Amino acid sequence: MVEQPGEETPQLTTLADFYDIKQVDDSLGYMVGSSGKIYKTTNGGVMWDTLTKPTHSSYSFYSLEVYSPTTFSVFGSTGTFLITTDAGMTWSVKNTSGSTLNGSHFSWNSNNNSYAWFTVGSNGYILKNALTVVPVELVSLSATVVDNNVSLNWKTATELNNKGFEIERKSGEGSWNKVSYLPGNGTSTSPKEYLFTDKGVKSGKYQYRLKQIDFDGSFSYSHVIEVEVGTPMTFDLSQNYPNPFNPSTTISYKIPENATVSLKIFDVTGTEVMTLVNQKQDAGSYTINFDAKTLASGMYIYTIKAGDYTATKKMMLMK
Repeated sequence: MVEQPGEETPQLTTLADFYDIKQVDDSLGYMVGSSGKIYKTTNGGVMWDTLTKPTHSSYSFYSLEVYSPTTFSVFGSTGTFLITTDAGMTWSVKNTSGSTLNGSHFSWNSNNNSYAWFTVGSNGYILKNALTVVPVELVSLSATVVDNNVSLNWKTATELNNKGFEIERKSGEGSWNKVSYLPGNGTSTSPKEYLFTDKGVKSGKYQYRLKQIDFDGSFSYSHVIEVEVGTPMTFDLSQNYPNPFNPSTTISYKIPENATVSLKIFDVTGTEVMTLVNQKQDAGSYTINFDAKTLASGMYIYTIKAGDYTATKKMMLMK
C-alpha cells in the first residue's frame, strides 16, 4: 500500500501472512496469503473483505494474477491452481499435473486469452498452457416449481471446452446428489440456453446447483438456488440472495393461485431500470436471476405485483 503525504496507511489485522497483492484500479484490489485467505477491497485498501473460501482453502496462496475486475486466478502450495470468473463467489479447480511444488510466480500471454503459463517455486519447474482464461460464462440460472416438478433454466454467454453440466440437488442439511447430466456445446461464442425438469419431487425445500465440467476434467459450481415444492398457501416475496451482491443475485417469490405477475427493479429515485417478469404464471414457487452488470453500485428496490398482492424489498449492489 502506497502512503500519500498526510494520509495514514490502512492496517489489516488477521492471523494470515500476505504473499501477493494486485490492484485493478484506484478502488478495486485483491490480496492472497496463508491459510487459504483471499481478500478484496473496493475502496482503495481502506477496508478488506474475505472472499468465499475455495476448495483447498487450507493451503497457502503465493501468487495472484488478475485478468479483469471479476476474473482472476491464484496459485499456491501443493500445486493448487484455482480460477474465479465472478469475483470470488465460485471457484474452478484447474489441473496441475499432480504437482506438489509451491507456486511463487505467475504470468500469462495477454495476446491470447485462451492460454497462460506459470512457473512453480522450487526445482525450477515450468508448466505451460495450464489455464483457460475464457471459461464457460454462466449469465443466468433460474427455477420454476409447478406441482411437484422443478424446472431449471440457465443460459451461457460463451463456452470453451464445455463437456457438460451435472445437475445437483440436496434437501436440508443432507449431501449434494447428482440428479441428471446435460451435455454442453463444447466451444461457442454465441449464447446458449439449457432446460432441465426434475419431475416427481416430494414436497419440501430443496437446493439446486450446476457442476460445469470441462473436457480436461476441471470443474466449477454455480451459485445455489432454493425452491419449495408444493403449492404455496400465501403470496410471498423473499429477500434476494446474496445481498449485498455483485453482479448477480436471485429473487424468489410464491403465488398460491394463477395470476399475472410483474416483477420490476427501480433505483432509489423511483426510476424503473429493469423488468424481470411480466406474464401470467401458474400457482407455484419461482426463482429469478437478476444480473446487474450494466448498473452502477447502490441501493435498488424490487417490487412484485400479482393480482391484488404487492410487495417491495431493498437490495444493495456493491461493485
